Amino acid sequence: MLVRFLSPDGLLMSTSHFHRLIARAITVVLVPALAACLDSGPSAADGAAQLYHPSFSGNGGSASNALAGVGAPLQMTCRFTSATGRVECDPLSLDGVTYRASYQFVDAAGRPQAQRDNGTDVINEQTEMRGRPALPGAAGASALAFDSIASVSDITRRGLTAPFNTITGTHRVLAASRLISGRDTTRQLIQGTSEWRALRYPRSPEQFRPVSVGTFPPGMNFDSLTAVVRLSGPWAVGGERVDETINTRNGPIAPGTSRQRTVLTYESADAARVLQTTSTSSGERTSTCRVDRLSFSAVCQTP
Repeated sequence: MLVRFLSPDGLLMSTSHFHRLIARAITVVLVPALAACLDSGPSAADGAAQLYHPSFSGNGGSASNALAGVGAPLQMTCRFTSATGRVECDPLSLDGVTYRASYQFVDAAGRPQAQRDNGTDVINEQTEMRGRPALPGAAGASALAFDSIASVSDITRRGLTAPFNTITGTHRVLAASRLISGRDTTRQLIQGTSEWRALRYPRSPEQFRPVSVGTFPPGMNFDSLTAVVRLSGPWAVGGERVDETINTRNGPIAPGTSRQRTVLTYESADAARVLQTTSTSSGERTSTCRVDRLSFSAVCQTP
């Protein structure tokens, strides 16, 4: 059976593509499945088991980067409960981490549904993961061992039956880990947040292709390229996405606290602004880039 995954921005991914992403999870986390996808033939009866593919990795933003190396379950068993109007998933423990997920599907008349169908207008997904991952990951040339992970997300897509739909919600991560290089150990605390502020997408969003690193126009600097890549994927016509990561290290490997914050603002169907701020003990650096979707280019200013 071929199972397809739906990304938060509305893209379908095949099983083979999804598995390739998992293979890269040490350095890049999974692209999530906001709306969840049902296996074939689930029952809509109250309490009947259904298989869903929840997302535990945000939207590829800073919050999900904190989960690098942690493999979430590919599917969970969930059941509709008429008393709450939600689809609740059975808790699942995997490699030292307990995962929980819950959905609500609502039609255009505001009625809760037992499962998603063509009449679903609103989808809410709530996820949570807590524990101490048993399997170490990797961070460059160093070994990575997690002491604890806590991740909570609450994301809603509205207007699925309308010409435009919006995504709002948050994804937060708190990850405590150790970077081990030889006899040296550095303790690391990552606080990551991704926030979607009424991102507005057309029902069939235009695809934006980032400039290839080997072919980007002369004069495009690193800030410009980063801004273009950040805005790859379906193009919104309004709203903002905010990604923030605070990384505190205590030990010989790059000690200190660093903060990265990126605000993506979609100004129109073809123009967006990317505000990028990096703060370290040595100072703060900010750049503002305006990205043009049609030419796949960005012009940046750094104060």
